[in-house]
Amino acid sequence: MLYLSIMKVLEPREMQRRQDERNKRIKKRGRPLRRVYFIVLVVIIYIATIALSPVPRISATVTPPKAIQAQPANIVWPADGQAAIGAVGYGLLEQRGEQTPLPTASVAKIVTALAVLKAHPIVSGAQPSTITMTQADEDMYHQYASEGQSVAPVRAGQILTEYQAMQAMLLPSANNMAESLSIWAYGSETEYIAFANTFVKSLGMNSTTIADASGFSPQTVSTATDLVKLAETVMNSAVMTDIVSQHQADIPLTGSLHNTNYLLGRSGIIGIKTGNTSEAGGCYLFAAKRSVGGRDLVVVGAVMGAANLYQAMSPVPSLIDQTYSNFKESKILSAGQVVGKLNRVGQSGTDVVVKTELNTVYWASAPPKYEVIIDDMGDKPVVAGSQVGTIIVASDGQTHKIPLVAVSSVPVQPLLKRLITVNGRLTL
Repeated sequence: MLYLSIMKVLEPREMQRRQDERNKRIKKRGRPLRRVYFIVLVVIIYIATIALSPVPRISATVTPPKAIQAQPANIVWPADGQAAIGAVGYGLLEQRGEQTPLPTASVAKIVTALAVLKAHPIVSGAQPSTITMTQADEDMYHQYASEGQSVAPVRAGQILTEYQAMQAMLLPSANNMAESLSIWAYGSETEYIAFANTFVKSLGMNSTTIADASGFSPQTVSTATDLVKLAETVMNSAVMTDIVSQHQADIPLTGSLHNTNYLLGRSGIIGIKTGNTSEAGGCYLFAAKRSVGGRDLVVVGAVMGAANLYQAMSPVPSLIDQTYSNFKESKILSAGQVVGKLNRVGQSGTDVVVKTELNTVYWASAPPKYEVIIDDMGDKPVVAGSQVGTIIVASDGQTHKIPLVAVSSVPVQPLLKRLITVNGRLTL
């Protein structure tokens, strides 16, 4: 049997409809794939953005120690003249009276002694320098003695070591020896005076004028505050502190010489120099040493313009006692004391603490001052116990620098953690 198949011919509209349906099906199947591509692209961009973004920096907050309140110094001053007190390492502490330059009398011999040591230092173990007294030196001695000035006997041809000559000048306050030493060291008293005026200015004694080597001239003037600076310089010289603390000395051919400073040994007094003329009245430059807070603390001071030497010296033991009573001993920093904090966004921070304690002795009206400096750690990791700063303490005439350390670590977050958190909160 023969069958005939008749092919149906589709109209153009039908063919277009069917083609459109096929295109829709193809398009529908491609949408999920494009979504996957888009999501993958977004993830790649996010990871790249986080990976290439800077690591959050560490920020610091400071909690300085509580300030110690200043207290007025409680000092009863001598009734007359001017006075000032200080301490070695602390400088000038308090003063009384208008600091107008007044004659220094024999206190000026301290300047002479320091100037001589500048020209001819006395070095332990070295061959000592010697001075041969001339006829001019002997004539000067006789002349000054006849005028009633303070002197030490000398003879032409007498040989003294520099140290012995200094003893002869400072202990009995010999005017003739001051002049002889200044001429020996500088060639003439004129040359000495030129040097001495430059020298005192280098010590910050800007109200001081030197007109002679002995202080007998009323044109040799200073102030109590300037003399405190001079006293601190003396206490930093081993040779000077040794001589001014001596009660007496035996000098060959000259004999036994006694110190005019009759307060030596009282109230811890270890020097320095008396002065007394009709123009100057009584002057006293002093130093005392006592133990405070387990260390030696040297107080220095000056009294000028008193009616006489006794009135200049008699108030000083009480003045020294009062000065020491105004020093305060205190532990101002404790080990482990919190003074700040380190933080990194998205992480727990850590305390910043003082590494070691600090005990100090400070003047009542000048308590310690603190400056807390925490280093800029940037984006670096912080390791527990590492130094992250410094606390600077100005106290007891010194500047103390105490390390600050981190209590715990502040690491850099791993990339994976940074990918799934924002400001410490999970995002995925």
